[in-house]
Amino acid sequence: MLCCWAFVSRPIRSTYFLVVIVLLTACSLLNSSDSGLTLGSEESLIGSAILVCGTECGERGQCGGSDRGEMVLINSDIPATFGHDMALPDGAEVEIVREEDRTAVQLSDNEQFPATFYLVSQPDWGQGWVAGWCIGR
Repeated sequence: MLCCWAFVSRPIRSTYFLVVIVLLTACSLLNSSDSGLTLGSEESLIGSAILVCGTECGERGQCGGSDRGEMVLINSDIPATFGHDMALPDGAEVEIVREEDRTAVQLSDNEQFPATFYLVSQPDWGQGWVAGWCIGR
């Protein structure tokens, strides 16, 4: 194949390389992770952070779209994956107050798995609990 490549004209090779570069760039943008952030489910977070309606958060039913854009679900009382009573926009800046590890249960098959929750504070709305899949830095 390499010997045949030498016989391809220079303009065709240039076009070929340009197409390959464009395709690789497009694929890397489409397959990029959730903003390159470290999520609270991956490692312990302290201090300031942002809410992230990313892939894992959405797949676990902890965020979604509304007429106000992507929103992350918050529970004002306890660390939980249900019974939310608040929603904040994706990208909202919050301050982490406390971290708590819990055992979550997937209702569809009763599978149990560890989950980290964060009590977060934001001056405009107060405090509430958010799942580690939905907060990052």
